[in-house]
Amino acid sequence: MPAGVTASRPIILVSDQPWDGAGGGAVLLRSLVENAIGNGIVWVTPCRIEQDLKSGRFGLRSGSLGQTGRFSLLDDILKNRARLADELEDLAHRVRASGIWTVMHGATVAIAARLAKSGKLPLHVTVHDDPVHATALRSKRLALLAPLISRDFGFVLRKAKSIDVVCRPMAERYERKYGVKSTILHRGLSTPPSPSPVYDLRRDGLSVGILGNTYSYQQLPVLGRAIASLASRHNVPARIIICGEGFGARLRQEMQGAIEVEVTGHIPEAESIERLRRCGLLYLNYPFGRLNRVLGETSFPTKLSTYIYASRPILLHAPEGTSLKDLPKTDGFLGAWTTLNPEDGSSAIHSMLDSPSFPTSHHESAEALRARYYDLTVHRATLNSILEELAGGR
Repeated sequence: MPAGVTASRPIILVSDQPWDGAGGGAVLLRSLVENAIGNGIVWVTPCRIEQDLKSGRFGLRSGSLGQTGRFSLLDDILKNRARLADELEDLAHRVRASGIWTVMHGATVAIAARLAKSGKLPLHVTVHDDPVHATALRSKRLALLAPLISRDFGFVLRKAKSIDVVCRPMAERYERKYGVKSTILHRGLSTPPSPSPVYDLRRDGLSVGILGNTYSYQQLPVLGRAIASLASRHNVPARIIICGEGFGARLRQEMQGAIEVEVTGHIPEAESIERLRRCGLLYLNYPFGRLNRVLGETSFPTKLSTYIYASRPILLHAPEGTSLKDLPKTDGFLGAWTTLNPEDGSSAIHSMLDSPSFPTSHHESAEALRARYYDLTVHRATLNSILEELAGGR
């Protein structure tokens, strides 16, 4: 545990992602603090109402979920922000918290703005996705609230004692825009990936694995047409496997049998990895278009940390200039497709299939990515330093 962070003087972690959430933000947070929840960290969320301080889990009951039994992001941003912040500050007083750590997403942005204004406790801020450009402006429900969210977000960043972000371009953007310095923090992974089975295109067909969401539907039929064309040239069946919910039913209908589309629904990460290990390649994307530019430039995909453990080649489908541009494209492990043209996609995938290393396991290249981006020892040490300073331990 960081110096100064104890069960009797804890840090309160505030996040829209609950402690049992399946999304990338919750996965990232758990990898860094799971052993400390209830022993120096109290995880607080407006998305749950269960309260068990002994185990370090506390749902806020003064927001929409506690009032109506249904979580409403709009209500918590517009109507309940003051009540939620007051309940959180009351909790902080009761547990003698030494600092508050807020994850800037959803209702937590509004709560953090109230906490920053009161200034009763020092704040550390985490940003996984820009709450204005990556979330609000891309949402029909939240677009009208973008000016309010932008005002709150900028205010909190300037008031925060420390900030962590997911990549260098995000840190550079916030330094230019808000005059603040940030530290980079990723999910922590401690074990190297294992070898994947040998892949035989003739035997296994052309299968592409996708984990979780793809931000929008737009790119999926383009991918479907690209692999259908390439599979036809190789005289093998084509298949997309979506581990999660995604847009699988819609894609299956649009492809009209040209490719097979399998949707697993939500399954545990370990089971997803086992499915992905048997795919020919994996699909990692950022969306195209001006509206998505800041998202692509400033985010960094948590799902890459899961793909690493599949040890299969990864197709990066994104416009030029995203945060994926710095990933090392060597040894046939990573391939790039930077347009919405299916023919370009077929060409990029064909190049990956033509690589002598394609059938083999790519666990050595995957381990190089783990060591570069996701080393648990490095990220825990970074977080410990941040929380020690927040708690006044140094």
